[in-house]
Amino acid sequence: MTEIAYDTAFERMRLLADAMTAARGHRNEATTRLQLIDQLLFDCLGWNRQDAALEDHENGEYADYVLDRHGRLLIVEAKKEGVTFALPDGLPRVARLNALYALGGAVEQALTQVEHYAQARGTPYAAISNGHQLIAFVASRQDGTPPRNGRALVFESPTALVDDFHTLWETLSARAISTRRLTRLLSAGTAAPPPKLSEGIADYPGLEPTDEHLFMLSTLRVLFLPDYVRDDDEEVTFLVECYCPPGAYSRLSMLSRSVLRTRYSTALGQELRVGLEQARNKDGLTRSLLDEVAATSAGRDPIVLLGSVGVGKTMFLRKLLRVDARDISESAIMLYVNLGESAVLDDLRTYIVASLKSQLLDRYGVDVDEADFLRATYHAEVRRFARGINGPLARSDPTEFRLREIDHLVSLANQSEEHLRRSLEHLVKLRRHQVIIVLDNVDQRSQEDQESTFVIAAAMAKHWPCTVFVTLRPETFNASRVNRTLSAYQVRAFTVEPPRVERVAIRRLEFGDRHYAQEGRLPTWLGWTADSDDLRSYLRIMIKSFKRSERLRATLINLSGGNTRRALEMLTTFVESPHAEPFDVLRRNRGRRTDYLIPHHVFLRAVLLGDAAHYDPSASRIPNLFDISTPEGREHFLLPCLLGLLRRASDHHDSEGYVSMEDLVATFQDAGFSADQIAFALRRGLNGDFLEKLPPDADARAFRLTSAGAYGHRSLAASFQYCDAVVVDTPVADPEIRERLRVVRSVRQRLERAEYFLGYLDENWQTSGLDDLGLFDWPSARASVRAEMAYIQERL
Repeated sequence: MTEIAYDTAFERMRLLADAMTAARGHRNEATTRLQLIDQLLFDCLGWNRQDAALEDHENGEYADYVLDRHGRLLIVEAKKEGVTFALPDGLPRVARLNALYALGGAVEQALTQVEHYAQARGTPYAAISNGHQLIAFVASRQDGTPPRNGRALVFESPTALVDDFHTLWETLSARAISTRRLTRLLSAGTAAPPPKLSEGIADYPGLEPTDEHLFMLSTLRVLFLPDYVRDDDEEVTFLVECYCPPGAYSRLSMLSRSVLRTRYSTALGQELRVGLEQARNKDGLTRSLLDEVAATSAGRDPIVLLGSVGVGKTMFLRKLLRVDARDISESAIMLYVNLGESAVLDDLRTYIVASLKSQLLDRYGVDVDEADFLRATYHAEVRRFARGINGPLARSDPTEFRLREIDHLVSLANQSEEHLRRSLEHLVKLRRHQVIIVLDNVDQRSQEDQESTFVIAAAMAKHWPCTVFVTLRPETFNASRVNRTLSAYQVRAFTVEPPRVERVAIRRLEFGDRHYAQEGRLPTWLGWTADSDDLRSYLRIMIKSFKRSERLRATLINLSGGNTRRALEMLTTFVESPHAEPFDVLRRNRGRRTDYLIPHHVFLRAVLLGDAAHYDPSASRIPNLFDISTPEGREHFLLPCLLGLLRRASDHHDSEGYVSMEDLVATFQDAGFSADQIAFALRRGLNGDFLEKLPPDADARAFRLTSAGAYGHRSLAASFQYCDAVVVDTPVADPEIRERLRVVRSVRQRLERAEYFLGYLDENWQTSGLDDLGLFDWPSARASVRAEMAYIQERL
């Protein structure tokens, strides 16, 4: 989130309110969003622009703001400034929601619209705003109470936003939403969770102190770029030295190799696997895939690469085209379109065409809209035009003829897709080059976008003079074939198996060390890096640590879930985090006969906290197992028990490990939990990648455990570093214990605080009745934490 102080936020709100009043009523919806609502959300309430999804698409409908795009906590529907919400005089700050619906008009229409958007996305909070007025409410509930029977927070004017900015800040700021303070306000004291320790920290989550030496070591992050796309000799070097081929599943994964293998095989489809080949096997690249690259002509089908998100399809594809088939691609026009989730796509076709045109100009010097190129491309049409009804003007009025001819060419060029197709046909004839088009990273988007992209790729492959590659998730591919979206196509599909993430990490580090030995520094073409003996020493320590420490490798393997992209993100977080204590590691290695290796708990703490002083669940990839949504202490163990239920299901090696929503809810409702508590636990598990849902892009019918979830269930709760980090984010229902928990810095104080926290959790476990379920062993976890604490105390 954007860290701003309350006083700064209030002053910005005051200035914004003045601006609202100064030019009221003159802004359309787009301008209202740009000048008013953007400033309200991002500048005054601290939401991060980078984490906001604008015009978020779901089932054919668009929500104006989804905050944030990872956790989907709040949806805001923007209306233009001229749309006034007619609110009665004397309306209280907290009003009955059904009374607001009863007002009808613009209020009812906007509330209905945003309520629908929020419920379709499973988003807890929703708001409507025209810049001057704001109404927020709980839109997605699972406690059996219809949302419209609840209450809403109402700011009826710019003056109200300023005069009661404290309430606005305490309920709708980025920090406040993550702690569900709006629920507390609107629930009128019922079933709201107690406050968290973090709510008393003025600059939460804060920044951990650092210095320029850490910044120097953090330049190692250039080694962990997920994809390195630049179309030059450096990229070839990077691919040759860093590409890691598919490998067997690690024995260190907390889901067994047979389970992981079964899941990946099942994702590719049972009866639909006929005709699928591995893109690479133990003997190397599949020959038939190379043959497909070499063949180019219209009337073919696209080449589909199937693999889960993060398995390395981009690296595989770039190596295929830049290294394995270099003799083909060097003489080809190769156009690469990144359709990853960071791309804002109002229209897929428009985006793809614009990207291809831009690359033709920037990389190959071909301007498809240049006058001479247009005339050459449409030579036949130009001659036909001269023989048509306008032909006599060439003699009687040459100027008019020329203008009409230009208008005709412009009309042809304005048909963007057809114009690009004709331009490529002209290039192929003119230069005799093969054209290769790659539509990559669409697997990061929704199933609907993936299906749409495949249809576009199929049309291009059939009618354009090119070879087309497209990447898809296996689940999307199979679901689309079953529901007949893709059944009309003869698909040429190859599967990409995942590499071992620990091998990827070691190969990247060894790549850096090799270039350090040759050039005296990391390659400058990767990005800016420092040059120092400490940097090289730390690089070598990291290599030795990941090679020799099984616990360190297991932490990376399981927390990343075997996802290469996520593993590289975690390594980046690690080298940038002050909590990695790199200079302590360097100090301990100086003068030692045997190397001091980076402990796994140091890696865990760095990944948990990043560069923040305190654990922040909205920024960390690792969720808080012990968070609660009610004052009921036994809820601290709901998510760990839920993970235990899914772990039990995953032990059946011949199954996919799914537990239906009905069975899951029934199990924990029988144990005394409400549907709302269960939904809160599921949402945290999904946001932290501890769970996977089926289907992935719609309302969940079933859930299963990931290896990250298995690690969370078995190891995180048994770790002092984890318990010490999440204590600031865990609501404590016991007032006496809550009073004893403080923000502390020294190791001794942290140990003392952890002792209070463990005792509190222990008391709640003993009265929870959850031991009978056999899904989570808190006593063993507690014993492991205390053993770790005793070891630390002894070292002190």
